[in-house]
Amino acid sequence: MSKKLFALLLSIAMLVSILAGCGSTGTAANETASAGSDVSGAEESAVESAAAPSQEVSEEVQAAAAEATEEMEEVLKAAMPAEELPEGVEPQPLMTDATAGILEEAVKAANAIPSEEYPEDQKSDQWKFVESEEYQSGMKEVRAEIDAVMPGSEILYNPEGQLLSSKGVTYDYPLDVGHSITVFSVNRGLTSNYVSDFSELITFQIASSETGIDADFTTVSGEAAETQMNLIFASGDYPDVVSYFTAAYSGTPASAYENDLIVPLNDYLADYSPNYKAWIETSETYLKSVTSDDGNIYCWYGLNAAPSVEQGSWVRADLIDKFGIDIPATVSEMEDYFALCKNEGLSSVISCNAYGFMIFNDAFDVPSLSADNGFGAGLYREGDEVRSILSPDNADKLKTYMEKLHQWYDDGYYAADLVSFTGMDNTPVNNLIYNGETGYMWNGSGHYANYVQQAAVEGWDIEPTPNIVMNAGDTTHYRANDVIKTNVGSIVMTTACEDIEAACRYVDWFYSDMGINVTNYGPQGLTWDWSSDGQTRLFSSAVYADELFGLASAPVMMMYNGSTTWASIADSLYNLYYGSSMVPIVCQKLWAENTDSEKYLSTGALSLTTDESNEVSAIQSDLNTYLEESLIKFLIGDLSLEDDWDGFIGTVDGMGLQTVVDIYQDAYDRYLAR
Repeated sequence: MSKKLFALLLSIAMLVSILAGCGSTGTAANETASAGSDVSGAEESAVESAAAPSQEVSEEVQAAAAEATEEMEEVLKAAMPAEELPEGVEPQPLMTDATAGILEEAVKAANAIPSEEYPEDQKSDQWKFVESEEYQSGMKEVRAEIDAVMPGSEILYNPEGQLLSSKGVTYDYPLDVGHSITVFSVNRGLTSNYVSDFSELITFQIASSETGIDADFTTVSGEAAETQMNLIFASGDYPDVVSYFTAAYSGTPASAYENDLIVPLNDYLADYSPNYKAWIETSETYLKSVTSDDGNIYCWYGLNAAPSVEQGSWVRADLIDKFGIDIPATVSEMEDYFALCKNEGLSSVISCNAYGFMIFNDAFDVPSLSADNGFGAGLYREGDEVRSILSPDNADKLKTYMEKLHQWYDDGYYAADLVSFTGMDNTPVNNLIYNGETGYMWNGSGHYANYVQQAAVEGWDIEPTPNIVMNAGDTTHYRANDVIKTNVGSIVMTTACEDIEAACRYVDWFYSDMGINVTNYGPQGLTWDWSSDGQTRLFSSAVYADELFGLASAPVMMMYNGSTTWASIADSLYNLYYGSSMVPIVCQKLWAENTDSEKYLSTGALSLTTDESNEVSAIQSDLNTYLEESLIKFLIGDLSLEDDWDGFIGTVDGMGLQTVVDIYQDAYDRYLAR
């Protein structure tokens, strides 16, 4: 049985597991990863788990499980690898002639030689390293959960020769001739330096050639997105499809529907958007996250294939060696390291700006206060109860934490002029890092290569630490690992759309196997292809020689997905394909240990009404300003934690904090009831 068919089987088994309360998507995916090459045993286990629901569940749930098992068996009978097709049945082409022509021209222009055909002695050191057994083994370990659900290398057809996706959805593009749609798109980040319109990106050229749908783009800059989107809707002359919607629209999807601007997708998913429907129905969390409180699904959202840990702690590897100590893993060990760094003469032991001085908050059982504008309401969960660390009956933990940070400031571990490091310009902070004045930093693994390259100190190097805890063996509970949709990648269909089928089918293509692959890794055959054994994505000379856009390897791929402003299934670890060391892989392992999301509140999965959103925004605007002014003063001692703390908490409470908590509690209750 093929890997893709097994993925389908497993996805149905996971759905049954969710219904019966006996598992979760993440657990099932991890079990898939650990199955290794023993696919047949894993298949038998998955079938058994689907066919034998717990005796403790209701008869309703057992009936649902039996129905799902029957459906799975029918799919298994219908789907088969190409080599097992009945005699006389011809599979449909994997791509249209138009797509093949587009790729042929692009391959010539980029001189895209497949990795296995490229002379080994002419490959760069990075290229050889990425394809080494050491790196590939490490990648498979940290990517196991993602690879279990992302499209694989094997192709499935039904007995009629129709191509099937990994979710059992028939790939029946292109549509009949004559379909066209208008699209509002947002050009952000690197793509804006090279193209002015999404029609210039090969991803969207392929989307049109594969679907048979002509897309007429109106493309605006990221800076102008909010203004232009709201002007379009105010004018009454809006396109068929709008991307980047929830990131730029001033209201909510529900309010846009109430104002007759957008169309719910519920009635069209089964016939016109089957790939998206199949994806969101593989997980209860997916389905709840994309569904509004009124039961409508308004957006095609960008979905994360699996959670990942994006950021963590770093220390100076060269100093660790010099001091002769182990990598710190607890708060007390980190304090000892800070003291040694200070004695070494470092002027900014802890790297941060005036908004990012709160480190190791999880270890103190304190949720993050971070928000888009400096600080937030410090919301978290205790079971199903929404709470704030700033509430009068709950602020002692935060005070204890702030006392420790203030002590570190007095000890000279923060830069003396920390308060001047504000805004988005991190140049002063980065200069301290490059000049060897910093011993600790919090950042993503993608910054490692740049830091090492820019460092002005001979022998300078950094190394990631484990998730810092108070005591060895502790577990922290605020990891943001259940956010599986993005507001940036969100697309809606407007009430102006007349060809509803074309609009839905065009967007749905990006959730097909081919669409997912193109938006994550570029077009197969141009930037990458499967290895001869079908187990590894190998990247072509176009990526490593930078002949496409004159960029480093990882950013080249961003040129194919609209710089994350378009919706699809996201491989959050795709950048690991271009590593120049084992460090990013080590980061993923270390930062995911001894932490869970038991207390994490995913506000992005909640739907606020228009009135609720307006009220929260009004309160949060003033609250953020007050928190920014006050917390930095507590850190540096301009406010006394002994004399001024209670007044500070009282003021926060009087600014409407409890109203924010109550609104999110109502929203969370509605989320649970979906």
